[in-house]
Amino acid sequence: MKSVKAIFIGSSFVIVSILLIQLLYLFVVVGYNYLVREYDFGVLFSESVGTVIWVITYLLVMFYGGYVTAEYSEKKAVLHSLVVGGLVTAVMVAMALQNTQLTFTGILIAIASVVIAAAGGVYSQRSETPGSH
Repeated sequence: MKSVKAIFIGSSFVIVSILLIQLLYLFVVVGYNYLVREYDFGVLFSESVGTVIWVITYLLVMFYGGYVTAEYSEKKAVLHSLVVGGLVTAVMVAMALQNTQLTFTGILIAIASVVIAAAGGVYSQRSETPGSH
């Protein structure tokens, strides 16, 4: 039962964090577009810069999701983190496939997010091990 609880907590952390970050991103983009239109700033950032920032943020959230999962699991922390990474990534890919096609970059990001979530679990275990620093 603790395994299910750890996976639920880790998945919830990742999903809620990503939704909140998407909301913040939406506010920033709307504000930025308003400023560009009203004050004629010109385009300071291209769309690719926003995408890179979003991917880095997403991978950081996956790392911390793996870390949180490992903190709540008693055994096989890395496996639990890997499951959370895979589960959340599968849900996000399934939702994205409703509106678009999966690209090679999308596949790489999906694989990286699962690996990064597992890395969060490894980091959690190493930070708990005495004498590991």
